[in-house]
Amino acid sequence: MKKILSLLVLVSLFITSCSDLQEYELPYDLSPTTGVTLSTNVTAANAVCPAPTATITVDSESTVYYVVQPAADDALTSDDVFDDGKEVNFTTAGSEEVDLTGLALGGSYTIYAVTVNVDGTRSEAVTTTSFTMPTFSEVVDPTFGQDYTGTVYYGTSPFEQFDVTLSNDGSYAFSAVSLWGDAIAGLTGNAAYAGMFQYPGVITLDDDFSLTVNSESGYALGGAGEYDSCTGTFTYELSTSLFDDPDTEEVESLEVTVELVPAE
Repeated sequence: MKKILSLLVLVSLFITSCSDLQEYELPYDLSPTTGVTLSTNVTAANAVCPAPTATITVDSESTVYYVVQPAADDALTSDDVFDDGKEVNFTTAGSEEVDLTGLALGGSYTIYAVTVNVDGTRSEAVTTTSFTMPTFSEVVDPTFGQDYTGTVYYGTSPFEQFDVTLSNDGSYAFSAVSLWGDAIAGLTGNAAYAGMFQYPGVITLDDDFSLTVNSESGYALGGAGEYDSCTGTFTYELSTSLFDDPDTEEVESLEVTVELVPAE
């Protein structure tokens, strides 16, 4: 019985002592984390050139770490962003703009950001914003013209200029009655070839901005190149068998480079 009474007394003392615990204050203030906000400027006009941008804004001196990844990927923690993120340093409260490069047209992305303040305190909460890149058609369609000025190069030397109209056949296929003008007259130095061997064909543009050239003319072996949506310029190499030596077993081709710039 005495043991039971002693135990009850001890429990009562413990409960009383817990309720009477003093409140203590830390001898220092915990460092508040730096606040950060994110905004993006992503349009068809800047999707390829110069580049979409994100604006990072902080409310105090700090370093921001940020990661851009596909929106469908697993969400990142503060540790993930700190370990793998790019750094932006702020000497005071303010905003900095960063380029968002290497992103696929039509893709959806999320930006993750954390801050580390001047006391070394990192934010555990991750700030995010999401955006979607413009599609290929939204980027390139406004840059297409109909009338172009073509320049033909042999090596690095231009030797022929011509005017050409590209007819959009749909699915980013552009046909023309001449894809290199009087290149043969220029290559041979013989004006009698003017108007001959005009290299009619079709330029087909792919969604990676590369292009291929095909022609039904026997001497026109086709070619490849790329489209610059920043300037609206088509650049491609064309091959021809017109200078082939008939005594050889294999077809010998000659290549020239053509650049089509939108006519002013």
